Amino acid sequence: MFTPSESATNQIRSSDLSVTISSASLSHYKSLQDLVIDVGQACSAIDGDTEQCPLHLVKFLETIRDKTWADIKSFLST
Repeated sequence: MFTPSESATNQIRSSDLSVTISSASLSHYKSLQDLVIDVGQACSAIDGDTEQCPLHLVKFLETIRDKTWADIKSFLST
């Protein structure tokens, strides 16, 4: 089973990029991005401040999202 980050990078690697990049080829990344937003909103609703979310969960997820996007861009640029 893949993590959302692995799924997103694997999806773009297995896409036929000779045709085009589409929203379908980035759907796993979009799901990861939605997860980060949802967790941020849930933490904000509880505390009113995502900075105080337990174990800095939002920052952790944002880091994973940002690393995944960097990996996707790196793959596309090669």
